[in-house]
Amino acid sequence: MRIARSSTAILPGFPDEAGTVWQFVCVGSDADWPGCPRVGAPVLIAADRFLVPRPGRDVVMFTAKTRVQADQADPGGTLTLWLTLDGRRVGSTAVQQLRAPFSVSERTLAASYLAAGRERLKSGFHTVRLFAQADGSFIHVTTVRDVPLLVFD
Repeated sequence: MRIARSSTAILPGFPDEAGTVWQFVCVGSDADWPGCPRVGAPVLIAADRFLVPRPGRDVVMFTAKTRVQADQADPGGTLTLWLTLDGRRVGSTAVQQLRAPFSVSERTLAASYLAAGRERLKSGFHTVRLFAQADGSFIHVTTVRDVPLLVFD
């Protein structure tokens, strides 16, 4: 399989971290942190629309990875990461628990899906989306803006 497409994070990162490996994207706050969605809500991290041109190119692998970090003062909770394909939740779901006083330690989350066999994709356009959701008590829980979504065919 080859990398057919990649998608970067949709949400803006913090301006002072632009272009660095520390370019974080806020995905949840229960403290009304500016620019952060509320905890408990699904947040679209990345999306891509792609074409399956013909049979024979209809086996497709999707993978998404990110790092998650919260604030050392956060009591904590969980961050969940998942994929949808054409509006339907598919593949593995990643869940990472963060608890004080270790919420500031980064963790990696990964989700993936192989569309093959009976789940093989039909020719035409398809849309894959990557979502995250924070649940719990966070000042600002974040993911990073590196390449979060890859499509292999």
